[in-house]
Amino acid sequence: MIKCLKEKRSYYIILAIVVTNAIFTICSTTSPLYSFCDESHCFFTVGKAMLSGQILYKDILEHKGLLQYLIQIPAYFISNTTFLGVYLIQILIITLNTVLTYKMLQRLNISDKINCAIISLSGVIMFASKALASGQISEVYLMPCFTYALYTVVKLKGNEGLQTRDMFINGILLGIVVWTKYSLIAFWGVLAICNFVFHIQNKKIKKAFGTSAAFALGILVVTIPCVLYFWGNKAITSLFEVYISNNAIDYGNKISFVTTILNYVKVIAINGYYNLAFGVFCTLGMVFVMRRNDICRNAKIIIVSGTALSFLVVYIHGSLLPYYLFAFFYLIYFGAELVLKIIENKIKWKSVVAIGLACVLLSVLFKPQPDKFLGNRAELVQYKFAEHMHKECENPTLLNYDFLDGGFYTEADIVPNVWAFCRTNLNSQKMLDNQLDAIKQKKIDFVVTNSSKNNPVELYENYVLVMKEEQIRVNKKVEYCLWQVKN
Repeated sequence: MIKCLKEKRSYYIILAIVVTNAIFTICSTTSPLYSFCDESHCFFTVGKAMLSGQILYKDILEHKGLLQYLIQIPAYFISNTTFLGVYLIQILIITLNTVLTYKMLQRLNISDKINCAIISLSGVIMFASKALASGQISEVYLMPCFTYALYTVVKLKGNEGLQTRDMFINGILLGIVVWTKYSLIAFWGVLAICNFVFHIQNKKIKKAFGTSAAFALGILVVTIPCVLYFWGNKAITSLFEVYISNNAIDYGNKISFVTTILNYVKVIAINGYYNLAFGVFCTLGMVFVMRRNDICRNAKIIIVSGTALSFLVVYIHGSLLPYYLFAFFYLIYFGAELVLKIIENKIKWKSVVAIGLACVLLSVLFKPQPDKFLGNRAELVQYKFAEHMHKECENPTLLNYDFLDGGFYTEADIVPNVWAFCRTNLNSQKMLDNQLDAIKQKKIDFVVTNSSKNNPVELYENYVLVMKEEQIRVNKKVEYCLWQVKN
């Protein structure tokens, strides 16, 4: 009997993994089902540059953390001109997150069939949203970190704090987040402070300091190797200037306190338009967490306070990109559970399979970027430009001028030779000056722009327009232009 139950449980876990990965494969533009991924080629390009010996921030400019680019290196070995490697790594991460989610929901005494249905429904809500307009976002890579942290929190009983082992692992997870995208660290900050306070309230002074020390040690396990990378390459100054200072000061918009408050209201309105289902299920999830009797008071304090502070930090700079909402994906699981409770008594094995299939079908209907789904790679402007560049030069050099990396380095398998190889979301004059200087000095053979007009005069003086073509980028039409240096 016990063996039979275990076998059934494994069936549900396998089904949850299959459905979640199928939905991600259909919705993420990193998937082989898409002819091209429009966004976040800069991660892949920087990983490739680091593999060739360039030092992050010092030799090549990007503003995410070191780990975001290191994970691109094995992806490059799998495929150097496509995102196949990126996709396979993400599938491993999605699978790990699904297993962790399953374990977390089990701690709340949720049955296997409901557990599987929750994960399936949550998958389509998350991955078919505009928040995943690009599959190559830091939040996807960090999903298991958030889910495991949540797992350690929902385990809490009564007025207790976290155990030493759980705090050490959370320290490692925070270290990973810090060195991937540090604007997402707020949840762990709240977790660490609350844990210390809970132990002090219980008069467990030794436990309070012991778990805090374990937490700090976990952070150092990740941080020390990362710092040694920059120290050994004489790039500590670049690390502080780009990753810490520029992200804190030059990212997003400089807005007043009143505008910041209004901006938070605007976030709700905009996501109500772009990510309605995502936002609704997150809200339902938060409400359900607060009302649940099987989540203790201390756990509720951490989840609610951690989420609220994360919301304030993520949107404080005034930028309202749709994918920011993905940082709160974990609330969707609770929102999905609340919805499925309505039909809980009617759900059988066949019903779980039907829900999974329905979610996969919904992902086909509502995938965020349908224009390149099952498209022909040879029709891409990136492919055509790459063909021309390699025809004209044996080892061409390229500059992606004044817009986010459009995938031209990827398709042509070119390693940048300019520090500011593309425009990032940083408001940096140094970045723009570096690009303009490369054009003035003719340091590159080819320049790609996203317009044939309103370019600097130096471009027209030193380069000639050789190709021009329109293409959809994240559901918007863009005019890509290829300029070749004049002899």
